[in-house]
Amino acid sequence: MERNNLIVFKINKNHFLEYWGGILWFILFSGSLYFQVLRIRPTMLIIGFTIVLMAVCGWKITKVNGKLLLIYIIIMMINTAFTFMNGFDLNDFILVILRMLFCIMIQSNLSEKRFQKIFVDIMYFEAVLSLVCFLYADILTIGSLPMQHFTQGTVNGYYLTPYYTIGWKNIPVFHRNAGWFLEPGAHQIFLNFALLFLLANGSELGFSKRQYRSRVVVVLITVLTTLSTTGYMCLFVIMMAVMFMKANNNNNSEKQLIRNLRYIAVAGLLVLVAVESTTHVIEYKFDGMYTGHSSAATRYNDTLVGYMIAFREPFMGGHGLFNTTMVETLKSFGVVNISNGLASFLVDAGLLLGVGYLSLIYRGMKNSFRNAGTMFYLLVFVFFLLCVNSEGGGHWGGFCCI
Repeated sequence: MERNNLIVFKINKNHFLEYWGGILWFILFSGSLYFQVLRIRPTMLIIGFTIVLMAVCGWKITKVNGKLLLIYIIIMMINTAFTFMNGFDLNDFILVILRMLFCIMIQSNLSEKRFQKIFVDIMYFEAVLSLVCFLYADILTIGSLPMQHFTQGTVNGYYLTPYYTIGWKNIPVFHRNAGWFLEPGAHQIFLNFALLFLLANGSELGFSKRQYRSRVVVVLITVLTTLSTTGYMCLFVIMMAVMFMKANNNNNSEKQLIRNLRYIAVAGLLVLVAVESTTHVIEYKFDGMYTGHSSAATRYNDTLVGYMIAFREPFMGGHGLFNTTMVETLKSFGVVNISNGLASFLVDAGLLLGVGYLSLIYRGMKNSFRNAGTMFYLLVFVFFLLCVNSEGGGHWGGFCCI
């Protein structure tokens, strides 16, 4: 009896680590305004403690992942050697090492499907929470949320709670659903990944029909409430990918599942068209890009400047992964805080390392979604490119390690 109790405790302990330590903090460490942006040092301590806890509880790093970690560190040191004249930010270096170690611990101890299930569960919870907060603080304007406060950051001020972002100093209320992330554009990335995992794997994640349907509907609705131009474009690409999805085998149940998923994709596309025709999110953003009076214009300028600087130093490590001069260089081109994550990475890493990195991401996606067909994983890669070209690296860096 005592032995059985110990087994139950061990299982619960592992589940706690998988959900709380493995995936919840993985998400918070990748884009939370309260934790990852404004409180990075205490968050790093929590991540460090979580890594130690994982090791104590028997989580191991596989030999393959251990070798990969060593290769990544060597590449970073070579990059630093070529770009040391541009400075070396030790804090950034420690942060990247910690992030990579954390991601590799997760990858070594969770299967891909297990990771995706837990990710979906947590983002489903976050989606429900964000919808309640969005309705309470924005749509109905009932009042302030519990623990709501104003925090002044280095670049901007923020109205937020640990679990929801209401707005910034210059935009006190977004009137868009940002969840617990920096902004709605970052929120949509994690929501769309959750939706992708749900639609790409069908019943393989182990949800009941009721659980599956509720997660798809809630996540889809939450993506729409972000009113994110890129979010809507990403949603469109994911739905198109599902339209091209192939069955893993020729049995009737698998074919019926694919047909059902296509119905979901068609319904999602119709909802997206209806919402866009009402809100004109994409239309207005691109109209503003040409007049220079929208976030699209800012992103367009950031993209042009970022890639222009990247092509100035295409080889020998770019300007350096941990350089201390890029902020001033960007300011000289009128860019205060670059919003294009991929352009920012290429500026730091150089084109050769950047192309190698993208090749690894593409190969990983191809292996993960090979059974769904060529068009499916090609469109998934397009979805990834949309994400990393619309947000800063801190919001998507975690996915790069997995």
